Amino acid sequence: MVRRGRWNLSELVAAALILCAGAASARADVPSEETSVLRLFYEKQELVTTASRIPEDARTAPAIVTVFTAQDIENMGARTLSDLLRTVVSVYVTTQTNSRESVWIRGIRNRYNDKVLLLIDGLPQRDLVYENAAIDEYLPLTNVERVEVILGPGSALYGTNAYAGVINVITKGPPKKAWGQVDAGGGDYGTSQVNLQGGITHGEVGLYGFGHWFQTNGDGLTFNTYQQPQTLRQNPQQNTSGGLTLTLPDFTFRVERIQYYHTYYTDWDVPTWRWKDEGYFYNDTYLSSQFRHSVGTSGSLTATLYYQDYDLRNYWRDFLPGKQGPGSTPADVHYEIFVTKQGYRLGGEVQYTARLTSRHELVAGLTLERETLNHVQDQWHDLLNGDLLRLYYINPVTLDTWAAYAQDTWTPSSTLTITTGVRGDHYQTFGWKISPRFALVYHPGPKLVLKLLYGEAFRAPSAREFYTVDYTGSFPPGNPQLKPESIRTYQGQAAYTFSPYVHADVTLYYEHTYNAIFSQNDQPYVNHGESDIRGLETQVRLNWPNHVAAYANYSFTSSGLYDVPRHMAKAGLNVPWGGRFNWNISGYYLSSRLRDPTDLYAYAPGRAPYHRPDVPGYFILNTTLRVMKLWRGIEVNGSVYNLLNRTTFDPTYEPTTYNDLQNPGRTFLIRLVYRF
Repeated sequence: MVRRGRWNLSELVAAALILCAGAASARADVPSEETSVLRLFYEKQELVTTASRIPEDARTAPAIVTVFTAQDIENMGARTLSDLLRTVVSVYVTTQTNSRESVWIRGIRNRYNDKVLLLIDGLPQRDLVYENAAIDEYLPLTNVERVEVILGPGSALYGTNAYAGVINVITKGPPKKAWGQVDAGGGDYGTSQVNLQGGITHGEVGLYGFGHWFQTNGDGLTFNTYQQPQTLRQNPQQNTSGGLTLTLPDFTFRVERIQYYHTYYTDWDVPTWRWKDEGYFYNDTYLSSQFRHSVGTSGSLTATLYYQDYDLRNYWRDFLPGKQGPGSTPADVHYEIFVTKQGYRLGGEVQYTARLTSRHELVAGLTLERETLNHVQDQWHDLLNGDLLRLYYINPVTLDTWAAYAQDTWTPSSTLTITTGVRGDHYQTFGWKISPRFALVYHPGPKLVLKLLYGEAFRAPSAREFYTVDYTGSFPPGNPQLKPESIRTYQGQAAYTFSPYVHADVTLYYEHTYNAIFSQNDQPYVNHGESDIRGLETQVRLNWPNHVAAYANYSFTSSGLYDVPRHMAKAGLNVPWGGRFNWNISGYYLSSRLRDPTDLYAYAPGRAPYHRPDVPGYFILNTTLRVMKLWRGIEVNGSVYNLLNRTTFDPTYEPTTYNDLQNPGRTFLIRLVYRF
């Protein structure tokens, strides 16, 4: 049965009236004084595209925005997208028991990383079963030009999963001049990597390519669930990826291939003889093409097609009762489990952008996606009698989703900008979901900016939650009556630029979530009630070009939810020295996290299950030194992570009888770079 999402009629009418009224308005140019201040402060970071799908100044964009450039990534020694996100205000990155990292923004928890939308060059990236966005070593940073992070809802432009925030990773393209780079390096825990990239432009044809190889044993838990020394490492084990970008006049084509492997759950008491066999194996391919065409003197039309092929396989073993443990042997195995998750996503989008008058700009578009799951199952091979059981599976299914969106940017005066937008997504499974947005940005001069923002967002139920058939009784089955998880978010920000070098802002937000989806005691997935989250964010940034750059931020989250840090403080300093050296140091503090009241610890020797104290807070310090222009294009980068070698823990998302996940101790990475 098709069920339609709720929609407040007054909000729809108000949005439509504002969109229509703006058609007779006009947009004034940004004052030259303000433009000069912005460019002094932001340098290459002043423009963002994710907030409105059009280039605009980050400071006055209708969203809360953080931007990282390729140079920022190099200076910070960031190994993964997670390293970048850990420096963003109100963002908590936590490792889950399935060895993958999950991004929690403003207290919005998620196990499968499905409440933050990951875009690569504006296209959604998520698997087809759990809607999970991989943000750790799965995604190499070597070919990244910039990363834009939006805090708050983004469904009015991007649809599902843009629930707590949007991360847009913009990759490199063909350079104006022929260019190439080779870098190789390694660190402790058997870490090694090699990166190749380069490009050339000849006339109107450009080509860019990259290759990436990475291997590590990582770091992991100190003790297993039997309180015995544990050397099973964190993940991944290996990543091999590469891609090509071809540009022609008004046309861009991209292809990327990723092969990736990481070991199985880190919190099990896994004997060493299982480590090299069990794990997750990804073989994913991404293709996209984009065509741009000018319409008149003030409009443009962009057409995008993309294809994403997902192939995930994993293998693990289940033991005879009482035989699991460090002393087990292959003879103690009862089942061998082969898991396959295969499918593809085919999508297209047409977007029209036009400056209708000098005060009025319109963005509108249509999207269509087809998701096909053609092979999703767990096969259990019984080694005792040879039976092959299909206990956990999703029947082949194809889902079509289409959406339409429109956004109006109206500037009634040189100091005021009003942005309104609405998007409607239609799903075969639950019908319509409408997502509105509203933003008022007031900037009376070159120093002060005030923002009032409202938006609604949603996460559509995944195929795992809708369609799963389970014969074991140990996994939650699907529920085809699910409604999408939903959120309403109110934000207010005051930002002030004290000088061309010093900037500060304060943000208050309120989030109301409802229809949360989860399972209790392995029962079917169902929608649950409502909750409220409130918070405060404050940031100070210093940018003295060619001398020093620094930032400090603090966030407070009030939610009453377990596992969420109430207080986070983060700071960083970057110092270039004469064009030859660059030193960067950054640190972050997380307060203690509330333990789930139902989380009873059962593996302490000689003790009955008991409730442990809250997870203690911790402080992490990282530093990177770049020696540039060492000799004929050669550069050396050295990074030390967790410089103080703090012992830190993160709780698992769900109540668990297992140990908290211990984060890596002090590690290092050294890279030798040659640019030509």
